[in-house]
Amino acid sequence: MNFRQLRYFIQVVENGSFTKASETIGVAQPSLGYQLRKLEDELGVQLLIRSSYGIRTTAAGRMLFDRGREIIGDTVALKQQIIDMGEVTRGQVALGLPPSLAVVLAIPLIDLAHREFSAVSISITEEMSNMLCGLVLCGDLDLALVYSTPPTRGLRRKRLASDHLCFVSARKTKDDGTTPITFDEIARTPLILPRKPQRLRQLAEDAARKRGIQLNVVFEMQSINMILRLVETGHGATLMPSMASAKLTREAALVSRKLVDPVINHSLSLIYADSRPLPRAGQAVAALAEAMVGQEMQAISTPAPALRHRKKRWRQNNF
Repeated sequence: MNFRQLRYFIQVVENGSFTKASETIGVAQPSLGYQLRKLEDELGVQLLIRSSYGIRTTAAGRMLFDRGREIIGDTVALKQQIIDMGEVTRGQVALGLPPSLAVVLAIPLIDLAHREFSAVSISITEEMSNMLCGLVLCGDLDLALVYSTPPTRGLRRKRLASDHLCFVSARKTKDDGTTPITFDEIARTPLILPRKPQRLRQLAEDAARKRGIQLNVVFEMQSINMILRLVETGHGATLMPSMASAKLTREAALVSRKLVDPVINHSLSLIYADSRPLPRAGQAVAALAEAMVGQEMQAISTPAPALRHRKKRWRQNNF
């Protein structure tokens, strides 16, 4: 029995089905089932009872679930406690970011962490917010930033910012992005969006459904870079959080306009598992991420001349 099998088993029990557990942790369902069959064979007992209504645990399965969560949490906590006894903040931090946020924060965050905490190593996983929640729960990630995910048992969250969706299109006119665009207008525009169940895509779909509108999605892409290239070359427009669109439109031939009537708001939160406190290295990275999100959001609301002055001051401060 190994930690991976134990984590998989715990996720299956918590999700109530192999299908949901597979989606949550990003592991193919046949592979997940194979690992748990190996676990049952090794232990010589049935752990799960499978039926058309889902799965439930046997007495042995319930014991393994309860003690398994404790064992994984205690083992991870013990390792980090020993590391944190050193004078230098050190260790590896596995951070999850949604793709639209990764293009804004990933490289600056790694650079800043390297300057401030040279003994801390960061690995970044780009995934949809709902997938990131599962990866944090099963221990594959230490923490993640996620968009508007519902409360999840086993996760602690800290709300960092409130943001809204923007309409991003090729800069074909002199439009400087100050003119909002209504939801009815974008419904007539070819859109290039991430595949479902990406959280912000789902928020847009829900808003369209309430208004009796069908979004005109012509391409579905998971790669933000590919989406932006298609938008730049006139294949359609896209929807992005204002924090991402503000930075990207400054660096590309794109224009960003606030989406109104309705405004589609969403939250950005920091999450980590409540069963294992963040180690010192994780706390350091979390603090840096929170500071960077705050400054990016502040930059969005800063008028252009002041923004240029602020950017100069940031560079002087090595931020």
